[in-house]
Amino acid sequence: MSEVSVKIDDNDKFIINKDTNINNNTDKPHNGKPITMMKVSPNGKYLVTYSKDDESIIGWNVVNLDEGQLKPDYSRTHKGYHEIEEICVSDDKKLAYIHDIYLEIININDDQIIELNTKISHFKYHYCTFNSKCEFIFCNDVKSRHGIYHKIIWVFSTQTKINQWKCKNIYKIPKDFELISISKYDKVYLFSNNNIYEWDIATEKSTRIFSDDLYKKEDLYKYDFRWTIKKDIRITSNETFICLRIKDKIIIYSIELKIPIISSLDMNNDIQSYNFINIPQLYTLLFPDELIHDDVLLSNRIWYSIIEYGWKECLNHLKMHHQLQEYQPDSLTFPPFIFDIKTKCAFGILNGYIWKVKLEEKISKMYLSFENHNELSNEIIIKGLDSEESSSDDESDKIIDSNMYSSAKNKELYKCLNIYLFNPYVDTINAIFQEFSDIRELKTKQVLIQSSIKWVIKSTGGELKLLIFKKININKRNKCKLICMRVDKFNAQEYDIHRRFLHGIKLLSENDILILTKIGLLIYHFNEKNKFISLNYFYYMNLNIYNKYELMNNLQYYHKKAFTKSTLPLPNYNSFKLSDEWALYVKDNKESLLKYGVKLLSFAIKEHRLELIDDIYRKCIFYFKDDLRNNKIFLNIITSTIPLLNEYYPEYILRYSFETTMIIDSSSYTIKHQSHNLHLYSFHYPQIINLTQSILWTKYIILYHKLYVNHYTLFIILNTIQCLLILLILPISPIFFTAFHILSKYHFINDFNIRLYKDNIFDMTFLTNDIFGTIFNEYDIIASFYFYINDKFSKFMSKSTTPTITFMIPYIKFVNYPQEYSWFWELIRPQSSLFVKIISEDIYKTWDGEVLINFKWNTFGKYYYTMIWISYMALLGCFTVTATIPQQYINKDVQKQLLTTSIILGFIHLSFEIRQIIYNPVKWICDFWNNEFSLKDNDPNNPWNIVPTFNEVFNNGTINPNSYIIQQPDDNTNMFANYKTALFAMYLFLTGDSSALSNWSYTNNPSLAILIVLFSLLIVVYLMNLFIGLLNMAIAKDNNRVSYLIQKAEILAEIELFYLLPNQRRWKTWFPEVIYYYANFDKTHKEVKKLINDGQWDANEYSEIREMKQDLLNKLNIRNDETDQQLLKEIREILLNDKKNK
Repeated sequence: MSEVSVKIDDNDKFIINKDTNINNNTDKPHNGKPITMMKVSPNGKYLVTYSKDDESIIGWNVVNLDEGQLKPDYSRTHKGYHEIEEICVSDDKKLAYIHDIYLEIININDDQIIELNTKISHFKYHYCTFNSKCEFIFCNDVKSRHGIYHKIIWVFSTQTKINQWKCKNIYKIPKDFELISISKYDKVYLFSNNNIYEWDIATEKSTRIFSDDLYKKEDLYKYDFRWTIKKDIRITSNETFICLRIKDKIIIYSIELKIPIISSLDMNNDIQSYNFINIPQLYTLLFPDELIHDDVLLSNRIWYSIIEYGWKECLNHLKMHHQLQEYQPDSLTFPPFIFDIKTKCAFGILNGYIWKVKLEEKISKMYLSFENHNELSNEIIIKGLDSEESSSDDESDKIIDSNMYSSAKNKELYKCLNIYLFNPYVDTINAIFQEFSDIRELKTKQVLIQSSIKWVIKSTGGELKLLIFKKININKRNKCKLICMRVDKFNAQEYDIHRRFLHGIKLLSENDILILTKIGLLIYHFNEKNKFISLNYFYYMNLNIYNKYELMNNLQYYHKKAFTKSTLPLPNYNSFKLSDEWALYVKDNKESLLKYGVKLLSFAIKEHRLELIDDIYRKCIFYFKDDLRNNKIFLNIITSTIPLLNEYYPEYILRYSFETTMIIDSSSYTIKHQSHNLHLYSFHYPQIINLTQSILWTKYIILYHKLYVNHYTLFIILNTIQCLLILLILPISPIFFTAFHILSKYHFINDFNIRLYKDNIFDMTFLTNDIFGTIFNEYDIIASFYFYINDKFSKFMSKSTTPTITFMIPYIKFVNYPQEYSWFWELIRPQSSLFVKIISEDIYKTWDGEVLINFKWNTFGKYYYTMIWISYMALLGCFTVTATIPQQYINKDVQKQLLTTSIILGFIHLSFEIRQIIYNPVKWICDFWNNEFSLKDNDPNNPWNIVPTFNEVFNNGTINPNSYIIQQPDDNTNMFANYKTALFAMYLFLTGDSSALSNWSYTNNPSLAILIVLFSLLIVVYLMNLFIGLLNMAIAKDNNRVSYLIQKAEILAEIELFYLLPNQRRWKTWFPEVIYYYANFDKTHKEVKKLINDGQWDANEYSEIREMKQDLLNKLNIRNDETDQQLLKEIREILLNDKKNK
């Protein structure tokens, strides 16, 4: 196909110096000028640097070097009017950089310019990068035919034999979103309305990772705001966490828990920084992945001391191995550097060269070299605070004061993160399973000593007792002092706990211990400052076996089943049943509740623990209300257990449905003026549009533009021909517009405009705004004609708008299917979602349920339903024609073809029915529509069986039972054999003519006589009570609506399970975790008043989200008198009781 060459102006000159001898002392890289940018390839195999002062780019080879100085092997000089804004490099040495409206791509291996086969140039570029799959991704502005600039993300495949890359994907970012960055893991980070989103290119899944009042509302609309957020917001991530640095704040988002676990860490707060550095798994996220000049993080004295300490060790290591002769820092005591999370190495600038060091390894070894983390931290902090800037000599003592630990709010959080969120002990636990495979005997007591701490574990009298002693020196003699104790009782009398109970113990860290018992694996944490032991993890395993061989087999079974994944398995049912304290701990700990809450609530429901159910329910609502923007995932704990609640306590579903109706996950409700037809219109954030289907169309408009530039005469001829074609298609314009509308709606065409003014060519659009003014410009006329008419129509339709309010459906992850699946078993017996498992009328009594159905129906339901209906009608039509039309009226070949088609379609429908039987045989048998009655061989409705017959009478007076003469039937003998004549027969019957039924004997067919009477009676009743019936329909409108939605939900559930492919059920655009919707302001006002009058607005008088609903009432200008009425009722009752007492 066509391609667009990268334009190189005369003012932008490049000098290529391949394998230049720049690695010597007299000629330093970049001529000794400071390095402005430094970027490493996705897998850490190559690195490039750029110097703004020297206007040069240097390539550095990283492969086959463990540590030490990198060797430059490539040099390129860029001289032009515009400096380089973005630069990136791939593992196979492909260089790309942005300067103003130009994107340059160079193959370092052969110094050739690489072209893109689909590229719209001459617009602002925002970002470019290579991902870990060696694909090239960039974002730029593209102008639409409506004059609006859109941010477009392009993904190109680099695996081509020639220096031309092919476009794989195109995505359009919504207009209200600003691009922050694109990671090498295909993650796009966006900013909109003080919300930060992560969007996955591969799965098209979007997640809001943080929301807060970061900027004032007026700042969001400033012209230079995109540059502001690019400067203020920096994002790094690993497999477990996403780190956001927003100005002087740090936010840590847990990918597993889907909430910010540290929502506001102040870089200027030394106490918070001290707590943070005690978690090595987190602080490495703060290492920069690009050169940051004037980094505010370095103003933090504690962080500065850690980096200084780590680099000092690295430099000493280089000097010891004679790799570094001397290093004279300019201002910092350590060099500028970037950190690569993939290789866990830092690349620093020393004496003008790039050095690779293992910074993280050196800092980790610092912790191991001290007796404990606190000792190391204290030394670093005291050193960091020992400066002239310290306002007080006691500041360091204040930070490390033990009282600070017990009162600090974050300390409890960090204590929990160690086990629940990081899961750093998975590898250790796997190794421990191998150690425990050689268990020799059970014990009642075990002891472990680590430094100055002594652990003693006993199992006596049905209890598990943990004692912690600390070594102290008294009169030059070492003694152990008991500093903490914990006793756990387990509800497991059958396990004979009073006898030998322990299989083994193992220290995971200084303060964490793993205990393997008869009832499973337990992990305890010791908080040395608070002198408290907490049970942080319990997984039940049945190890109550005395035979060593069986015990080892059982242990290996649990290991393979649950402990081979990257995270610890969720606690099972028996772990909560055996330990009440463990259940209460999970309930009362925020992060534990989020991770294990579904299991705990399921346990509480099955065990009928009503108080625990109510506590968990209230806590989920409370945490959501505590941080509406970031804690909506807590609602998933309730929605995930809806099937169980429907079975045991269905009143909770109705309560949740009414309490959470018309809620939003933001600080206040937003009102926007939009079209009338958006009432109950559903969507999900961010609405990034996949334009990949329009790649061919994009190539076409690029080719059209090239025709305009290179062959202008031919361009004029083609446009003139298109104008004539428009006149010819006017009679069939509805078909034309329908076809283009379908292509545009499903993004097979786009509205990209690459229109530029060509020199010395007269531009007709300056003379007229009419569509034909584009004849002499590079628009294609037919497409322009469609967009022109469509714009006029859209403007006409959008003249009238109405205010709408945005709401959120509270059923979080209600429609999602399990991500782990097998294609084969999904086709045989598919896994189900919560939406499929539970179809309850309580869910569909509010707008939330209706919007949920509308979203599914409009996204895929109506299309699949139409296709199923058409295919079934095709089967019915083919079979009916083959079976009913006589052979003299139909060709034999045609009959065979119809019969073959019937067999094929019949087998297809049969396969779906078989899958439904396998999925749920009981439900299929009980389904009314699946119960069909077989016809007898001697069909009484056969026309030959209902015509008059004559029997022979013998001379002796007997009658021959066999018919002697049979009257030949005609077309009116059985008018019900044909659908058309059957309708006419019923019409005759309504007028009083029952001749169509006279061929049947009423004596032999009593059911027919009964049906005639019933039909006549019902018709009369219906005609007499038609008006009453219409009134009843109006009265029972809501109930009918709920029944309709339930029927629709059952159809959608069947389509999802048996007609969608397994991978389609995992599409995030069809099955998002969170769904929002617009509601008409006036209709919302009426609906809220109706709910208040019905007493359903506040189903629970202690509702934790009453404040949110009060905000909605204020915006709707509705006064809720429910509280006043309740107060008056209580006053009357008090007065009545006083009178009775008197």
